[in-house]
Amino acid sequence: MNDTSRDFPAALADFGGRLRQARLQQSLSQAGLALQLDIGRSTLVEYESGRILPSLPVAVRLAAALSISLDWLCGLTPGSPDSANPPAATGLPSP
Repeated sequence: MNDTSRDFPAALADFGGRLRQARLQQSLSQAGLALQLDIGRSTLVEYESGRILPSLPVAVRLAAALSISLDWLCGLTPGSPDSANPPAATGLPSP
């Protein structure tokens, strides 16, 4: 089996840490990213702390806003956010 067959709860265990790492690498504040995504800053804090996980549409928007792959954000791809940059996405739906 390939690496993407990992148990999803285990793969998502560091979603918040990866989200925070990617946000800081982009030099974005929590408030700035939350505003960009039209979500509450407190919600973003909950995502980064690992208390809650975003819905799939929000996770896709997070990845696009941070120019990282959703696979990396979800822990399915190793490496750093730099190595997880997807091609530019266009036409992503807004909230």
